[in-house]
Amino acid sequence: MTQPVPAPAQQVRELGPIVEHDVPGFDEAGQLDRPGVFRLNLDLGRAEFSRAFGFAPKAFEEHRDAFDYARLDTLTPHPGYALYGFASIVMPGPQMLPEVDRLLAIAYGRAVDRHERATRRAADQRD
Repeated sequence: MTQPVPAPAQQVRELGPIVEHDVPGFDEAGQLDRPGVFRLNLDLGRAEFSRAFGFAPKAFEEHRDAFDYARLDTLTPHPGYALYGFASIVMPGPQMLPEVDRLLAIAYGRAVDRHERATRRAADQRD
């Protein structure tokens, strides 16, 4: 049985999901199937992504080979979602925590903005 696709107002976008395994054929670059390894994914948006990496998300394919997506404790573009402004960190360590906190605050701000826009759109449609 096919599950219905949620309406846009019902869709949930995770703030900073933690991924613990590879997705064969799609997302294996992080080598997450290593014992105890996980990756934190972050929605940075275009501006912060560009600041962090020196190029816009839309230029990711030109830079894809410059990154080691399996390297521990290093901010990299997300190997599957960089085009949408996502970054990731495999096994962020203690020295990375201030940057993780800062980037999570950015992702949280983006999530709040999305929620507020969706709420306004839904209210406008009811009126």
